[in-house]
Amino acid sequence: MKTLPRERLQYVFSKEVPPIVHIDPGETIVVETEDASSGRIRSPADIVPEKLTRSPYGNPVTGPIYVNGAEPEDTLWVKIEDIQCDEQGYTLFRDYRLPGLIKETRAKLVSIRDNMVIFSDRVRIPVRPLIGTIGTAPLYEAVSSLKPGTHGGNMDCPDVTVGSLLMLPVYVPGGLLALGDVHAAQGDAEFCGVGIEVRARVRLTVNLHQGHPPAMTWPRIETEDAIVTVASDKPLEKALELAFQDMILWLEEEHGFERGEALLLVTQVADGRVCQVVNPLFTVRCRFPKAYLKI
Repeated sequence: MKTLPRERLQYVFSKEVPPIVHIDPGETIVVETEDASSGRIRSPADIVPEKLTRSPYGNPVTGPIYVNGAEPEDTLWVKIEDIQCDEQGYTLFRDYRLPGLIKETRAKLVSIRDNMVIFSDRVRIPVRPLIGTIGTAPLYEAVSSLKPGTHGGNMDCPDVTVGSLLMLPVYVPGGLLALGDVHAAQGDAEFCGVGIEVRARVRLTVNLHQGHPPAMTWPRIETEDAIVTVASDKPLEKALELAFQDMILWLEEEHGFERGEALLLVTQVADGRVCQVVNPLFTVRCRFPKAYLKI
């Protein structure tokens, strides 16, 4: 099994970045990821203003990975087999969030052991790891790893986790998959600006689906209990509209629902959940329970 070390970092999704490794469809690979600060916050001595300000070298991704045989208009099916978090992480907020209430930037180091985030002497948070940033190379432009888009990118979606199948579009030969920004835990919306940011080892199996579903505009996810569409835009309600629209079209195209019926049904049983309100575009997901696909 190939291992891609975290030293091979990038800060853009771009067809101009040469691949680090080639894999065959169906191959499993281990990817080591760096934390969102590029490893700058590792000890109490690092909690100083110059390291807490937003840096152009933040949110690195490891890669890219070239998937042999992947061509434009194909789809990568990325099964997340395992996420092993480092024993240390951090979280922080900057003064742009609620500036009238919080007047300073603040950071907090945390330890991770026994599958718990040790937030404080009184608070323990179960580890619920997710891959915050994962995507393919866009066709025409280089997109910062800080941004989400139709290629995936910095979605901060809690459903991009162990056991999930993530479907990403292929825009350029090989797809050029890259990932990073693992969170040991994060609530919906990532409100303070970051999750529990950690280094990690991620094990993925990457399959290639020939062709692209006509109705698939944004990334799709399949979990044990739901199918999920993810979309990013501003304002927040526009991202919500795009995520629900893609779900309605998915239900029509692949699950036999008439479009109007699908709209009525998702309104009653699907959940619209905010992934993040931090990045240049906000991200929302629509979760449709699989139980209703069987009726």
